[in-house]
Amino acid sequence: MMNSSLSIVMKLGPIVFLGALIVLPFLYAHYRSAPLPKKSLSVVQYVFVIFVFGVLAFLAGIFAGITMACEQKSAGNLCGLVGFLGTGPLFSGIAMLLVATIITRRARISPN
Repeated sequence: MMNSSLSIVMKLGPIVFLGALIVLPFLYAHYRSAPLPKKSLSVVQYVFVIFVFGVLAFLAGIFAGITMACEQKSAGNLCGLVGFLGTGPLFSGIAMLLVATIITRRARISPN
């Protein structure tokens, strides 16, 4: 059971991360097209905020993946790769999408 879920995470993590990188420019375009008044973020500020949350989530994902995969008695030498190639990118992609969605939704809320 655990090995099959780790296999799924190893395949899903990079896909979610790459999907997030593809969707982020579209979310920024929606943010920029939001009606005024809004707190204006430049592209650099937007990318910086997303990057910080992505890195923090990546580190949390690495820790979670290594803990989950290496606690098994049958864990081999490469059990840490689950964190670096699976849960790290998975957590990072989800966090980046979540932060970008929150920023975009807050900009699109009518001030009235």
